[in-house]
Amino acid sequence: MANVNLAIEKNVKIAATQSATQSRQFSSSPRTLWGDALQRFRRHKLAMTALVLLTLFVIASIFGPLLYPVDPEALDFAAVFAPPLSPNHILGTDLLGRDMLARVLFGGRISLAVGFVAMAIAVLLGSVIG
Repeated sequence: MANVNLAIEKNVKIAATQSATQSRQFSSSPRTLWGDALQRFRRHKLAMTALVLLTLFVIASIFGPLLYPVDPEALDFAAVFAPPLSPNHILGTDLLGRDMLARVLFGGRISLAVGFVAMAIAVLLGSVIG
């Protein structure tokens, strides 16, 4: 009977030691839902490429007029339908000679402003309604 009790105590000690070791392993690196999602997002190459491109487009729309100071409404009848990559107009011109890159950057700023105003209204209404 003593041998059985000794064997049980040994098994209990081994199980307790293994349980303590496993609990230390699990508690050393707690994973949250957001942390796991961020880690998976960072490993996804296409998602990271899209994020970089989107960030570049937003930065170009915000700071574009400072870097490319051309009036999007200025008419240049000498450069009507200028092709892309022409010396004075990177993306070319339209039928009135307006620079297309300046118009794209200006339109991007308007689109961002509309998006932020719509988001602010949605947050405000959502907060009030509950």
